[in-house]
Amino acid sequence: MDRQAMISALAEVYEPREASLLITYLYQDLFGGRNQLFPDENLVLEDAFHRLLKHEPLQYITGKAYFRDLILYVAPGVLIPRPETEELVNFALVYAQNRKISHILDIGTGSGCIALSLKKKLPDVKITAIDKSEEALAIARKNAIDLDLEIDLKRCDFLLEQDRKTLTGADLIVSNPPYIGREEEVVLAENVLAYEPHMALFADDDPLIFYKAIAAYGGASKTPVICEINERLGAETQACFVLAGYKNVVIYKDMQGKDRIIMAH
Repeated sequence: MDRQAMISALAEVYEPREASLLITYLYQDLFGGRNQLFPDENLVLEDAFHRLLKHEPLQYITGKAYFRDLILYVAPGVLIPRPETEELVNFALVYAQNRKISHILDIGTGSGCIALSLKKKLPDVKITAIDKSEEALAIARKNAIDLDLEIDLKRCDFLLEQDRKTLTGADLIVSNPPYIGREEEVVLAENVLAYEPHMALFADDDPLIFYKAIAAYGGASKTPVICEINERLGAETQACFVLAGYKNVVIYKDMQGKDRIIMAH
């Protein structure tokens, strides 16, 4: 099947422009943009094409996700990094300017996208990145090695008090925790719900549970916090940090004008 035929077939299940872009990115990420493929590469292309027809995310098929100036390895064990999370990194970098930041804690690191982006821009700052998933930590570790960036990766279930007690103090906490309630499943895209790890997406019974834990942990030592949040729960998330004793709690909107980042200090 040639390139145009694949685009036409994908246009039956995707918007035409998206179908064209998916094939373009597929060729670029798998074959460096070459149109002339070797026989074994044609088999790889055919497999990738059929996976796209089933709505599997392109990033899982190619194993590549682009985040700021990094190319990350991703697999179904981690969430695919989003542009909104790049904004979280931007806020953290701005906050770190002209401040004595020596240690940053990234809670729920996943692919390591936040931790590694910060380490690249702040090479002298210690970055501790935690996750409860061994699979996620393995992927983050691979990315750290591939990018030649040194971060401290640690298995930690942040919701467990005994695990939190193993963490050392930080000057800044960053996190993109699970924040989707199960009732919101109906609004998620099919490929997100079917392929991305539910542990990284859903907070199950309480979509604020991680924010309550982060606010309590950070509030005890008056550590500044920058988190990505659920756009529907801005006021409720803000209240978690106010109740934990934070004096300045501000919500910032993303590129679409939705509540997306909270900063508490």
